[in-house]
Amino acid sequence: MSRTARCVALATAAVVAACADASTSPHARNTPAAPAALAFDPNAYTPTVLQIDYPYDMNDAGAVIGRRDGDLNAYVQQGSTLRRLPTPNGAQSTWPTAINNRGGVVGHFHVGHFVLRGAYWDSFQAIPIQLPSFGGKREFPTDVNDSGIVVGSSENSSSVYQAFEWWPGLGSLRSTSGSLRETKASGVGIQRNTSGYTMVNGVKYPWARFGGAPIVLSSRPGQQGIGVTPGGAVILSGGEIWSSHAPITRPFSAGSFHLTAVGAGGRAVGYLGPIINRVVVPTAYTSFNGVGTTLRYPGETRSTAIAVNACGSVLAAVDVNGVPRGVLWTKATCDVGAPTF
Repeated sequence: MSRTARCVALATAAVVAACADASTSPHARNTPAAPAALAFDPNAYTPTVLQIDYPYDMNDAGAVIGRRDGDLNAYVQQGSTLRRLPTPNGAQSTWPTAINNRGGVVGHFHVGHFVLRGAYWDSFQAIPIQLPSFGGKREFPTDVNDSGIVVGSSENSSSVYQAFEWWPGLGSLRSTSGSLRETKASGVGIQRNTSGYTMVNGVKYPWARFGGAPIVLSSRPGQQGIGVTPGGAVILSGGEIWSSHAPITRPFSAGSFHLTAVGAGGRAVGYLGPIINRVVVPTAYTSFNGVGTTLRYPGETRSTAIAVNACGSVLAAVDVNGVPRGVLWTKATCDVGAPTF
């Protein structure tokens, strides 16, 4: 599954705040309000503080990837067991970004002055494979599906970013955005459907690929594709879910909800406002079958839900008075359902 989210690193509470300021958030000017049409269930979840302080993604088995505060390495936590992912040769620091249901992890690592290379761990114990590039200094793998297909963006020799696709055994990156320039990919589904954004005359537009040539969703300027649902639909940063050329659903009626991910059981997660001093102060939120739950950790100043697994467990990045925490919210029983998109 994927992380979908993502203002690239929705994992840190500080980054969440930066991603959601008044000038960039798609909902910054909306009146703060909870989705009025939903019933609330405040007692459904129990929080567990993780050993990972900056969580980035979680798979259906509950394995969480991320980093620890003050540590330059990548980690995976399964239950109470914390493992450091093997460091790529020559790496000075390592960031994981996504994990699939087979335990494959993608990320990037810093090897020199402004040089970032992509990495793929096919197991938690193996030295990662260094991904090829388009000739530039920076690669940013952002997602990996259960077949091991990796997507992201790579800089070429002209310092222009191009969305790519790669899988184990492929000798080079494959461009996925056709003739589009300055493109980035953020999510990939089981069907290889892909989401991301492109720049057109200085304006950001979401783009998507539904099994064929990439299309630009020109009716949604300023937004971007942030992930792909288990059913193959594309999630936009404005909260809409798209299939082919048209939106098929907006899970919530209130504009203050920002969708970040959809699980295999159909549960949606993200965050709600409100706006304080022109900055969106997020609170983690989830909804399933019309029942919404605000996931508020004791003492938090802000939080956002960034991933959800098939059982309905929710991974959140939480700030507790300036201290980052990864929190896993679990329920006594698993969700029973299937995504409708």
